[in-house]
Amino acid sequence: MQAIKFMALATSCLLALPICAQAGEKETIKYRENNMEIIGAHMNSIVAIIKEQVPHKEHLTTHASGLSAAAKMSSAAFKEKTSGGDTTAKDTIWSDSAKFDEAMQMMLASTAKLETAAASGDMPAVQAAVGDVGKSCKNCHDTFRNKK
Repeated sequence: MQAIKFMALATSCLLALPICAQAGEKETIKYRENNMEIIGAHMNSIVAIIKEQVPHKEHLTTHASGLSAAAKMSSAAFKEKTSGGDTTAKDTIWSDSAKFDEAMQMMLASTAKLETAAASGDMPAVQAAVGDVGKSCKNCHDTFRNKK
């Protein structure tokens, strides 16, 4: 009788493995999306400050630092390949990982440059750096993201 209970428990665990794996994949995708939303939120806030749409110039360095910090997490967030799920990530992220790594390095360099410019208070340098960050975002999205 105990052997039957053990076999039933073992079978239940094995049958649950795909569900657990799927939940992990969903969480991985959600984590990536959250990180990208953080990047977008900081970028949108920076642009609003630059355009003087909001009176929070004193927040510029905080947003630039947050953007840079989130950018540093992006590469690691995409190390684990996901197969399916509700995502806009293209398979080329993993099939052409060298090109993806180059795009990530471009983002890291541009966000670091923005962080430095923001800390200096040099608004023309900040504006130029924002343009570079935008170019790196567009490059990556054009290459590695499916349209929504």
